[in-house]
Amino acid sequence: MRDIRDGSGPPLALPVSTAARVVNRGTVPAGVQQLRAFPPGCGIPPEQHVVWSAAFAKVSSAPSMPTVQELYRSWARSPGHSSELQRLLRTAYDSDRGPASPGHRRSGAAVHE
Repeated sequence: MRDIRDGSGPPLALPVSTAARVVNRGTVPAGVQQLRAFPPGCGIPPEQHVVWSAAFAKVSSAPSMPTVQELYRSWARSPGHSSELQRLLRTAYDSDRGPASPGHRRSGAAVHE
């Protein structure tokens, strides 16, 4: 990873920890500076850098996924889902005893958002 960092250009352009996460597919470069530093650090010839830039542009412009909370709120506001949602939540979670085990229904539990 230090070789990648050292070959990436200006000091601090690509931290060792970031290089490791990119190599291990845990993340993509955090910005254009890191994107420009990564291919040279890996010894990728300049004529192939355009492929990296195109891929980065594609994943950077992808629409973000909604959060669980956003999906929950959207679904809960849909007509007819409110009572069904409350029933599911009562079945799945008891505020006094924690999550219910699979297949076990608890009744009478208060559900609060």
